[in-house]
Amino acid sequence: MHPSVGENKKVNPSRRHFTFSMGFHLSYMALRDGPDYSDPRGFRQCYSLIKPMGGSSKELYYYDAQISFMITGVDETQWTAYCLVDTHLGSGQGPEAYLVHKQDGPSGGAQLDSEPCWNPREYLLLVLAERIKQTAREWGNIISTLMERLDAYESHYIRTIDTGDLRDNADMSQTRSYTKAASILRQLHDALFAQNDSLQIFFDDNMQYFETRDAELEARCKSQLDRIFNEMIHLRRWQRRLMQRIQRFDGMKEGLMSASSLLESRRSTKQGDDIGVLTNMTVVIFSRGIFLSTWLRVYSVSPQILPKAWSGCIGQ
Repeated sequence: MHPSVGENKKVNPSRRHFTFSMGFHLSYMALRDGPDYSDPRGFRQCYSLIKPMGGSSKELYYYDAQISFMITGVDETQWTAYCLVDTHLGSGQGPEAYLVHKQDGPSGGAQLDSEPCWNPREYLLLVLAERIKQTAREWGNIISTLMERLDAYESHYIRTIDTGDLRDNADMSQTRSYTKAASILRQLHDALFAQNDSLQIFFDDNMQYFETRDAELEARCKSQLDRIFNEMIHLRRWQRRLMQRIQRFDGMKEGLMSASSLLESRRSTKQGDDIGVLTNMTVVIFSRGIFLSTWLRVYSVSPQILPKAWSGCIGQ
């Protein structure tokens, strides 16, 4: 779902009415301790983060989450705003808390109810600036935690190269860890890419709606736009870091699998060579015993008169 700004036209038999609607959706991943924050409605998914090397730290989970906002009305003096926030993750207050503190709910308490924002375009930008800041914190939290854990896996991989011990164990635990790491990285990257792309399309298509003849209003809108664009820059940096790690862990997984396969191939080849040597030795000894037994029978020679070393060959 992409952010949208547009004009919806409804025709009345007696007169023509024009309405407008502006809105956005912000999807993000929220990192939490344990699986206790699952969505009671069953709409949002829960995933386990890769465990730290050695498994000493607590297990973490990350959750799908979304913030949706829409303004609709007939003009700049008559409009209604709707804001939906996933509060079961503990990252946002419920409506009752905002009412108690007399704060504006959709903007996350960025302003008081006694100081409302009357212009719908300015209000949309205010809410977007506050909520994208909230989602950027969540993105930064999960990505930085993931990167910290992956640093240990990467350091271990480099050490095994230096020591010549680059191979997986029998249960392929390292390969499975690298595969999970790459999968989580790709999942976060794709979700963040979709969000950044959606925001970029939003502003590419709808910047004209935030250009007004009111210099004071336009200055306030520009201030909010600067805040939004600054957060978008940070989100793109996180996205690039995710892509770099994806490529790195894909290469680590392929390198580990290739090294393990080569080592197994060498082991199998050596076992084959050893079996071949044992087979040749058996054939030679067995052939010598057959020859000696045949010679004794032809010449009617008793084995007792042969040296002990020769007598031992007859039974082989």
